Amino acid sequence: MSDRAAKQAAELVDTRATPIESESVGTLVTALESELADRLREVGSVGRGGMARVDLVHDQALDRRVVMKRLHDHLEGDAGTLAMFVREARITGQLEHPNIVPVHDIGLAGRSVYFTMKRVEGRTLGEVIAGLKPGPLTHDTLLDLLDLVLKVADALAFAHSKGFLHLDIKPGNVMVGDFGQVYLMDWGVARSVGTPPELAARGGEAPNAEASGAVLVGTATHMAPEQARGITSALDQRTDVYAMGALLYHLLARTPPFDADSYWVALVRAQMGELKPLETAAPWVPEALVRIVKRAMAFAPGDRYQTVVELRQDLVAFTRGGGLFDVVHFEPGAYVVREGEPGDCAYIIERGTLEVIKGEGAERRLLRTMGAGEVFGETAILSPGNRTASVVAKEPAVLRRVTSETLDREVASLKPWMGVIVRTLAARFRESEERDSKSRSGE
Repeated sequence: MSDRAAKQAAELVDTRATPIESESVGTLVTALESELADRLREVGSVGRGGMARVDLVHDQALDRRVVMKRLHDHLEGDAGTLAMFVREARITGQLEHPNIVPVHDIGLAGRSVYFTMKRVEGRTLGEVIAGLKPGPLTHDTLLDLLDLVLKVADALAFAHSKGFLHLDIKPGNVMVGDFGQVYLMDWGVARSVGTPPELAARGGEAPNAEASGAVLVGTATHMAPEQARGITSALDQRTDVYAMGALLYHLLARTPPFDADSYWVALVRAQMGELKPLETAAPWVPEALVRIVKRAMAFAPGDRYQTVVELRQDLVAFTRGGGLFDVVHFEPGAYVVREGEPGDCAYIIERGTLEVIKGEGAERRLLRTMGAGEVFGETAILSPGNRTASVVAKEPAVLRRVTSETLDREVASLKPWMGVIVRTLAARFRESEERDSKSRSGE
């Protein structure tokens, strides 16, 4: 060994017990060689799956604990299972992303193949969901949970950009660390985009499969219809989009979308897309989130978000407030509101220019021009009544419509003292409007 190599090796050795200066290079190198020869020592069991077991081990050379995944003894001689296991390690190893657990190494212990991963301390998202109280979520809790989902979407979008589908997105495969870490786990049935899976995976052959040699991958309670039917040629990014919608459904309703007493009943429901509407399963969920889940879980892939990025954009819009409101479009010359007509909503201008007009014909006069960021019709939310002026689009305009129901829901999510102030101001505004109305009518 060269002097330089010996020096580098010496620097890797644990120096906590004895300073390097007091040891000879030869002694330090010998110690490192000994630790490398028996590098991984089992500390305890983490869990077992259908294909592999996961153990906590101590990496003596780097003095850290990592997770080791290895096949069950009775599967080590099965070539197909072994190939799937190695493929999982290689795919995960290629996906270097903050929300995908890193693979450290792959190796052999005798003739047993294993790979090691970062140790993640925390809970699965499934355990987080199980710990939630029934009924509506507080505003802060909802945003915290959606932040977890956004991180899963980030991981999935990255995987898609590298050409891989996950195909088993569910709360049990999302790890939530104790210090804000979120990891999309278990890439065991992942596959390259646009190519058929080389191996059959969990679950066996799908009943009523619509493709010759169809195989089933993933978890029935969260599957897209084409995945549940085993149509491997139809699997693409939109299949994972559907599963992201199912993940959101599970989080909001606290139950899987295709929950059933048996695997096969759940599978048939997934094949047919038969699920209880989210607004029925969880009537407290904001309408904007219901729309996002419905679009993500559309039966036909062409009706879904076409990418995870699109889904993520709508979730971000919701968390920032914009997703609460319907988006409406108006062409030049179109009336948004007309003077004298009943009004019960307000508008936020997102794009375009609009004119506020009073009167018609010879009496028509321009009061003012409005642009992006301005709000109009706000009095209709607090005190519904007839519009006092017309608003017309001067150029193509995109608006957000705010209803009184939306305002009430947002007020309910405020801190109690803020909600009281807003409601008090609204009540006094209504009283003032009623007094002015009576005064104008001569009462």
